[in-house]
Amino acid sequence: RLPRVGHMHGAGTVMLSCLTLASAISPTLLLHVGAPLRVAFGSCRKQLKPQPVWDAVAAQSPALWLWLGDAMYPKGSVTSAAQLREAYAQAGEPALRGVPVDGVYDDHDYGLNDGGVGWELKEDARQLFLDEVVGAPADSARRTQRGGLYGSRTLGEPPRQLKVVMLDTRFGRADHAVPSPGGWSRVPKAGYLAGVTRSACALLGVGSSHSAPVLHEEQWAWLRTQLTNSTASAHLIVSSVQVLTSAAAVESWGHFPRERRRLLSLLEETRPRGALLLSGDVHYAELAGAPRAALPPGAELLEVTSSGLTHACGLGAVGGPLCGLQHRLFASHRLPTPHDARRPLPPLPPSAVAALRALGGPAAGAYPFLNFGSAELRWPSDPASCEPSAPPSSPTGCGAIVVRIHHALDGGTALEHSLPLGLTAGQEAERWRAAQALPTIFDAAAELRAAVAALAGGALAAGLLCCCGCRRLARGRGRAAQRQSKRD
Repeated sequence: RLPRVGHMHGAGTVMLSCLTLASAISPTLLLHVGAPLRVAFGSCRKQLKPQPVWDAVAAQSPALWLWLGDAMYPKGSVTSAAQLREAYAQAGEPALRGVPVDGVYDDHDYGLNDGGVGWELKEDARQLFLDEVVGAPADSARRTQRGGLYGSRTLGEPPRQLKVVMLDTRFGRADHAVPSPGGWSRVPKAGYLAGVTRSACALLGVGSSHSAPVLHEEQWAWLRTQLTNSTASAHLIVSSVQVLTSAAAVESWGHFPRERRRLLSLLEETRPRGALLLSGDVHYAELAGAPRAALPPGAELLEVTSSGLTHACGLGAVGGPLCGLQHRLFASHRLPTPHDARRPLPPLPPSAVAALRALGGPAAGAYPFLNFGSAELRWPSDPASCEPSAPPSSPTGCGAIVVRIHHALDGGTALEHSLPLGLTAGQEAERWRAAQALPTIFDAAAELRAAVAALAGGALAAGLLCCCGCRRLARGRGRAAQRQSKRD
């Protein structure tokens, strides 16, 4: 299926048309030498809600749109492939003026909230996503390989080459240590119950040694091959669920600690150049990373989450305050990147405004409103001039990946960070060692548990002191009354 060529005007028309045709013929896109390359991405689109976001996305003139999951939401409990097909028909194709589309599904377009390896319609979900979203050819390996629809594509040629690696975190993923109730069709708001269940498990330490898989072994072998000796100068690694979050309420690799360690260890071992994780699912956006003195400025960025094309957690009367509270309680994975104060927040309902005021505004490094993301690769004009350097200096003449989280309505920048390219192999390995040192969901839950215990202990001690003080005061007053009575 050839993507539609848009109605752009001016010099950019020829370039975009060529990019679109090249991407339809081959997974490798040939790019104008030295020109910046922009990839846009996002997740969580309810097809029956308004979708003004696409005009803002198209205005970025991306060479590729990446779905990070939940391209549509089926109505009700899914019992047949026909319901998935109907939801795709309602959603239609994004109005992206011929921009090529790729990516992965998450649980909703997979057909089952929090679904995994046991989902009986998983093969239908795979084929329909490749048909309706990606437009993959009939003989694509993604249709028949064991372990799901994972795949990769490259844009450009070395030394100005980007590799996009897309993981399937549903097809082969086992149950959580306590199976999620998120897919229980007879329970209203089962997703909230699932979040409570995950949070309770983390607080109690249940699942801290859970060794069940996220990826099928064949996908692990494929991923190692994709990362080992890659010729690309930059890598975007798509996971529909978050990898580095410390918030236990959401689905993440953190609930599968062995698999999380395995992924980060693989990245440390293979040291892909300029690698970033991209994730969705959570209905907000954030930037995650781990500052290290051994890394140049900017190299601390490790994961970019963009979720909430048509709905976001900060807009709900109940979800808004809960979302803001979570962002403050579990922030150890997030980079301290403040909002761009030069831009006002989008129009918000009164409930969201009140919640923000109560919490002191949005948390640093997070954006809980409608959003999409972009990664702009700024290639060096002369790759031979790239000079790696030791911290605190950044590499010179090597280019960078500029990551932005955009307001969905006008495309303005809400969050921004720049990852320098041209890091040494040792520095790339250090980035992922730093990721392994970040607090896990169980570490963060233990800290919260200790803080609550200390707070409860302090409150109990204060209460006892107050009681003792009150009793002593009462006794003193009683004795004074007795002395006064004797005088009388």
